[in-house]
Amino acid sequence: MSIIIQCAWRRKLVDFRIKKWNRAALDIQRVYRGHVARMSFWMKQVEATIQKRMSFINAKATLIQKIYRGFYCRKYVHSFYDRKHFIAAALDAGRGMKRNVQEYNLGMREKEQDATIKIVRSCIRSFWLTNHHLISTKSRNGLFYSPYIAVLKGLNDVEDRIVETRKEEERIKAKSEATQKAPMTRKPNRGRRRRRRDGSVTWAVDVTSFVTTEGPYGPTAYERRRTEEKAARLLDVGQQSFRNVVRSRWKPSDVLVNGCTMRMQSEWRRKEILRALEHRKKSTMYLRVAPRPFFISPPKQRRFTCGPVPPLGS
Repeated sequence: MSIIIQCAWRRKLVDFRIKKWNRAALDIQRVYRGHVARMSFWMKQVEATIQKRMSFINAKATLIQKIYRGFYCRKYVHSFYDRKHFIAAALDAGRGMKRNVQEYNLGMREKEQDATIKIVRSCIRSFWLTNHHLISTKSRNGLFYSPYIAVLKGLNDVEDRIVETRKEEERIKAKSEATQKAPMTRKPNRGRRRRRRDGSVTWAVDVTSFVTTEGPYGPTAYERRRTEEKAARLLDVGQQSFRNVVRSRWKPSDVLVNGCTMRMQSEWRRKEILRALEHRKKSTMYLRVAPRPFFISPPKQRRFTCGPVPPLGS
């Protein structure tokens, strides 16, 4: 019986001791796990705090950098009035350059025209000085000299004599043209002397009107026509070439490729050539600014970027 009691008591003691040890182990595990969990939570909290602080500091640093960088460029890029003033100044500079070029071209053109006009005037003056006697109305010995002046001691009315002579020439010319339109035909009832008299009407002239050096009968109609054409060519200054005067002072650009100089052209052709030369000078000498995007150069020793510059009007 005592053995059974001892076994039961010993079993009770062992059970009590095992329960005590288990409770102690559970307490130790509970405390240790709590300590480990608290340490892990604290470490994570520290890491989160550090990350939050770094992100806050980075955000503020970025803001400071934006403000610092924008201080130098916002008054050039983001200022509408400054950009407007810059564009207006650029346009004014372009207009001033264009105006200066136009004034220079106008001055050069006026100088060229003045030089050409002086040359042409000198040529015309020399021409009239050497050929003025062809159209002079002054009386000369042998020209419009009437025998009635020496006989009757009258006045030599040169103007009336010129008018009468001109009328006589027109009458003779009309009569000669009428005679030339109806060609002479040989008829059996007309003699040689009569045909000669009819044929001589074309160059017959009244010797009482004036005395010339060609003879008592005057020049023929053909000779008079040739003389008038020659005088008209000499008196027509527009047909004078002035080639020997103008060519040495003319530019190669003013000479046509398949023609002669400008002074040899007609009035219409001269205007066309001048218009073409004017267009060529404008296209070659005037400065034309190509369209480019808006660009602003920041101050020197400041290297940074603030993104693309927005276009005008955006």
